[in-house]
This record gives sequence, structure tokens and C-alpha cells, in this order.
Amino acid sequence: MRRFILIYSIIFPFTVRADASLPDATGTDKSESPWLVTPLVSSAPKFGTSLGALGAYLKKFDDNSPTSMFGTAVSYSNTESAFIAVIANTYFDNDKQRLVAGAIGGEINNEYSDFLGTGYTVKTTDNIHAVFVRYLYRVSNNWFLGPQVLSTNYAISGNDWFSQELLARIGLTGFDSNGIGLVAQRDTRDNQNSPAKGSFLNMNNIAYRESFGGDYSFDAYALSFRKYFPHGMGHVLAARIDGRWTDDAPVGGYSSVRLRGYTFGQYLAPNATLLEVEERYHIKGRWGQQRL
Repeated sequence: MRRFILIYSIIFPFTVRADASLPDATGTDKSESPWLVTPLVSSAPKFGTSLGALGAYLKKFDDNSPTSMFGTAVSYSNTESAFIAVIANTYFDNDKQRLVAGAIGGEINNEYSDFLGTGYTVKTTDNIHAVFVRYLYRVSNNWFLGPQVLSTNYAISGNDWFSQELLARIGLTGFDSNGIGLVAQRDTRDNQNSPAKGSFLNMNNIAYRESFGGDYSFDAYALSFRKYFPHGMGHVLAARIDGRWTDDAPVGGYSSVRLRGYTFGQYLAPNATLLEVEERYHIKGRWGQQRL
């Protein structure tokens, strides 16, 4: 069964852009500290209203590479959900090589009012631990190509008898998965952290196999495209198209939708495609609105 969902929302997440250097009292340039510490405050249907912190070390390996980041983030929400993430997002060799690696662990509690379109209210707890590595090499102009590896331990359980029984009947109980794949990427953004123009295309696959130590063998394919249109006084119109398609995946490996105001996992299907457009408003100085 195909399901089409249209969600319209106006949300204002604000960001502060940091300059490369700040003048000191004498008027001369003084480099900022490479350490970044900032609070994380968010409210979303999947995780709830949460408070956390991000600590990171910023490093620019050479003049032609974007700034790399090595950081740790933690968060806790009013739904008693929590997560911790450690990530390295690096650019080096005059931006000929890019490496992203990380580890994520967390517990997320949800209450779905219409779980998978059944009309039933289901309360669940998701426990997830994942490790991933992605390496990219610039092969031509703005094109990058490379491998990726992903290992995930995912478990979902019901918080009451009815929820647990329903999850067991539809086979949504979680699984261990290990996979490898290829990534093709085209990046023409003017800034990787806060783009105002250009585009970003990412195509990749993951081949999950029991021979790698996973519980199931299946394939997942993903495509993501983002385009940025600058206009006016620093304002930017941003648009994205995301798609994920699977072949012979278990229910726990199905695709869902990542949109504002939408609880991830509320509906699942082998394939999912979404389109989102947003207007970014430049307010004044470093203050602006950003997400895509």
C-alpha cells in the first residue's frame, strides 16, 4: 500500500555563525579558540523536548579544506529518552579526501497514537547502538567516491502487554545488522557547515549480510539532494529531496519519513521518498535560521 503524507509547518530554529577571528582590545586580529561548547535545546515528536550539550574541537588541516570537527554530544528529554554521540567529520589533503566516522548510543521512548496505520495506540522503547565509517576521495571536479561501513544493534520493545504483543505479531522487534556499501557524492556548496548557495547530491547503498555477522541479508539504497537559492539580504531558500529504498528487508529495516512535526517510525514501508522546502531568514549579524 502506498501512503502519501503532506506536512506543512513553520518552525524557527536559530543558529549563530562564528567568524574566523575576532579583534582584541587593541584592534588587532586574535584567533578564536579551537574548542566549541554549546547547549543543545530541541523539541521534536520522536525525542520529545530535550536539553543537552555539544563539545567539539575544530581543526583546519590546510587552506583549501573546510574546517574539520571532532565532537561529542549528549541529550536527555522529558520522555526519559537519552542519547550520546561521538563523531569526527574531517576534510584534508586540500579537500581531496573526506572521512566521517562516529558511534551513537541511545534509548528513545515513544507513544504512537496511530501506529503503522492500525488505529491503535502503541508505546515503545527503542534501544540503538551504531558505529559507522565513510571515506570519500575526490575523483573529478566536485565528485567524490568511496566506501562506507555500518554496524547497528537495534531493539524495540513494547511498554505494555498490548504494545509488545502487536510488535511481535508484525515482526518489529529489532535486529543486529552489519553492512558495507559505496558512496557517490557531488558537492558544490559554498560552505559545508552553513551553505548559502550551491547543491549537494549523495547516492549510496548498504549491503547487509548474515555472513558479516548480522541477523538478516538485505539491501538498502538512498539518495539525497539539497539545493540552496540565495536571495535578498542574506536570505536563502533551501530545498531537499530524500529517498530510501530497500530489497528483501525485515520490518525493522523498512524506511520511514524524516520531516518536522512527524514522528519517525510512525509509519514504515519498504520505500519512502520526501520533499521539503524551507525559507531561511537572515535576521542580523550572525543570527539566522538554518536546518537543511
